[in-house]
This record gives sequence, structure tokens and C-alpha cells, in this order.
Amino acid sequence: MPRILFVTQNVWLQHILKLAEGLRECRADTRVICLNEYPLAPRFTLLPSPRLVSNIIEFHPDVVFTDVWAFDAWIARFARYPILAYLRGDIWNEFPYYMQWMRRTNGFQRRLFTIWTHFIRERGLDFVHTIMPCCKWLAHIAEKHRPHRKMRVLYHSMDMAPWTIDNTGEMELKHPAAVSVFSFNVLPKVMGLVRFIDVVRAMPHVNFYVAGSGPHMNYVTSRDVPQNMRFVGRLSHPDGVRLFLKAADIFVHPSGLDATPSAVLEAQMMKKPVVATNTGGIPEIVCERSLLIEDGDIGAWARTIQSLLDHPEDRERLGERGRSFVQENFSIQKAASNLCNYIVEITGH
Repeated sequence: MPRILFVTQNVWLQHILKLAEGLRECRADTRVICLNEYPLAPRFTLLPSPRLVSNIIEFHPDVVFTDVWAFDAWIARFARYPILAYLRGDIWNEFPYYMQWMRRTNGFQRRLFTIWTHFIRERGLDFVHTIMPCCKWLAHIAEKHRPHRKMRVLYHSMDMAPWTIDNTGEMELKHPAAVSVFSFNVLPKVMGLVRFIDVVRAMPHVNFYVAGSGPHMNYVTSRDVPQNMRFVGRLSHPDGVRLFLKAADIFVHPSGLDATPSAVLEAQMMKKPVVATNTGGIPEIVCERSLLIEDGDIGAWARTIQSLLDHPEDRERLGERGRSFVQENFSIQKAASNLCNYIVEITGH
């Protein structure tokens, strides 16, 4: 029975707890450590605290699965635990955009610390056993930067339980309603939404609603946004997002760059047809490839959205297909089984 230590942080804690629970069903012994509960040593060194190190040594894992490997890849180098580094985004292409934003909003010391953090984060990949990207698109990028590291795709998974379609709760939207749940944390992603404003302007009879928040939100809202595009702010997750998706006619995801956005999976679980940008890892998690649109193709976006709004039978058919597609391919149980099989493969037990 393999012993698996999970190291994560608050933002992904609930997802990792579910993944660990799925592995216990596969008869693995697991422990989850949230780094936010452990103070760091002197900040500029990014070294882990002694209490964190002792916790790891006490558990004596066969492998360490982590999505914050900037800190614990250094532990792996000296303690010789195999590290499985989960990669959720393109850290190489996103970093220059992040620094561009930092130059406008933060002081010199903060920028210097960010550069040093990125350096350790990126170099940490030299010490891991396996890089586990969340999609094949990201795996190809990682292979270019780390051609000698082992790669194994582990798709982003989701807990299906909250995404039920029932009669409890309502959210009032004007119809026809096309909704989007967006994270405004990465500038290349947000630029896709900026270009999508022209689509909104070309369809004044459709109501577009965008939920979400983040440091780059002003990059969109400060522009000449049409009256039929409304920003509803951050919604509670999962309940607020579920009601938001339930009230929609279709879901749109005009991202400029993305790996496996959770909102796309959640919309399909709520039986909403998803029209999305044909970029990054999005084609791998959308059940209907005909609804993938090239970034900036205003005509294709407008035609596809209008066709779905005009044909409710197509929306219903695609909604059913999307829910089945997510249930079959992106459940926590499937991800846990795939991860467990790989750990047995590399540890022998």
C-alpha cells in the first residue's frame, strides 16, 4: 500500500482533499499538508519551516504529490523522496505578463522577490521525479523546457456531487443569456475577453453576463463595454456558480490562453452547451469540437452563439452530451485511480 503525501495551499486544498479521499478508496495511505499552516523560514530564502520538514519525515511517504513544488522540490533533493509535481499552467509564458503587471503595481522589493520565487519554482523542476501537467497541451510545453524529465498527464478532475440539476434556488437573468465564469488573474487569458467585446457589441439582443474577479479585471471593465455585457463579480463556489450556470442558456469561454478551466467542466455538468476559444488545453475538455472558435473570429463567435439560441433542441442535446462527457472523463475517482496506478508503477507497491 503506497504512502502518499500531498503538499498544497489554501486555494486548492478542497480539491486535493477530495483527491486524497479517492486514493484512500484505492487503498493508499495519504496525508495532506497545507503550506499556509506552516510559516516559512526567512522569506527571501523560500526554505520550508522545520515543522513542515519534521511532518514529512514523520509520515515517511513513498512519494510526494505537490502543486507548490517551489518549496518542497528542495526537500526532495536532499531527502530523496520522489516528487510528483502537478502543473496547472504555463509558468514560462505567463511569467513575463505577470512581471509587466508587477512593474505597474508593486515596488522594487516585491518585484525582486517575485523574480527569485519564479527562479526557484522553475528550477525546482530539475529535482522532481515526474512532471504531471493537467493536459496534453501543457505536457508538450513542459517537454520543451524539461526534455529529460518524466511526463505523465493527470487531467484536472472535479467533485460531481455539488453540480446537481434540481429545482432548489434561482438566479434571475435576462434572456437570452450567455454567461461566463472568468478568473482575471492571468493577462493573456483576459485579453481574449477584451477581444470578445466586439462579439457582444455585434449581438445587442443577447445578454452577456461575466462572473469572476482578479487583479486584471479593470483591464476589461475600464473599456467601452456595451450595455448588454454585465459583470456580476465573484460568486460563491460552488452554490453561487451553480445557480448562475443553471439560469443561463449557453456558456461562453472566450479565453486568450488557458489549460483546463474548471468553469468549462462545471458548465457541462450543468448541461449547458459550451462555446469556447480553440486555445491551450480547452479542446481536450470540451465534448463538441464544432463549438471551438478561433480567438478574435467575431463572425464565427456570433454565428455559433446565435445558432444555439435559435435551436433549443441542439442546446438540450449538447447539454446531455457534455454532462456525460465530464462524468466519464474528469471525475475525482478516475483521477485518483490513474494517479494510484502510476504511483504503484514507480514504487512497486
